[in-house]
Order: sequence, then C-alpha cells, then structure tokens
Amino acid sequence: MKDAKFTVRLDAAAFHQLQEVASDEGLAVSEIIRQALYQFLPEQRKPSDCLDAMQSFIGSAGKASADLSTNPAHMKGFGGGD
Repeated sequence: MKDAKFTVRLDAAAFHQLQEVASDEGLAVSEIIRQALYQFLPEQRKPSDCLDAMQSFIGSAGKASADLSTNPAHMKGFGGGD
C-alpha cells in the first residue's frame, strides 16, 4: 500500500512543542507524529475486559441449545464421573 497523506491541525503552542521535540531528536516532524500514532493505536485496540475480547464470538454458535450451559444432560460424558 502506498503511504497515505493527511493534514493535522494543531494550535500554535502544540506545533511549536512538536518542532522542538523533532529538533531535539533529530527527526522530521512527520516521523515524530508517526511514532506517536504507532504507540497510541495498538493501545486503543486492546480489549478492556473479557466481554470486549469475546464480543465477536457472542452468538457465533448458531442454533445451539439455549440451556447448553445449565442442562446436565448436555454435560453427560464430560468431566469426571458422569
């Protein structure tokens, strides 16, 4: 995929701070923004809890019995002693 270009609007103070960081690090302003995005984006994709992590699987069993987890008849042969 070809690199995409976009415009970011910053207030003067934030832009000045960004330029200072870029200068101190010896990097282009665009590289500082790229690094910040790469650090930020994966964090936003992490599920906050088990429900979020499993959200895409909820209801994916299709036509399973409604009492699959509570009816002992469905558990016959699983675990010890049944």
